Amino acid sequence: MLYGGVMVGASQSWFGMPSFALESTLFLMVAHAGMFGFVTRHLHQRPGDFVKIYLGSAVLRILFFGVFIFLVIRLDPVSSAGNALFFLISYFLFTGLEVIALYRTVSRNEPTKTGQKGL
Repeated sequence: MLYGGVMVGASQSWFGMPSFALESTLFLMVAHAGMFGFVTRHLHQRPGDFVKIYLGSAVLRILFFGVFIFLVIRLDPVSSAGNALFFLISYFLFTGLEVIALYRTVSRNEPTKTGQKGL
C-alpha cells in the first residue's frame, strides 16, 4: 500500500518518485518482518528478557538501516533527499506497525494477574 500510494502521488505530480522507492519498501518490509519474528521467537523462549531482546534488535536495525541508506545516497546522490525522506517516512510507518503487533503479542502472552499473591 505504501509503494502504491507513492506511485499514485508521483503520477498526480504531487511529488517526484524516489528512485529507490521499491527497494526501500522491500528492504524495510523484510527487515521488520524478520525482526518481528526474531523478537517473538526469543520472547517465547525467555519472556523476562523482552526489553533486552527488543533493544538489541533496535540497535542492529539502526546499524543495518544506516548502511542501507548510506548506500542509496552514494548510488544516487542527485535524488538523495527524496530517497532519504521516503526511507524515513517508511521506517516510521513500518516501526509503528511492528510496535502495534508486538504489543498485541506481548499483551496476549502476559499471565492473568490475580488479586492475591500465591493463590
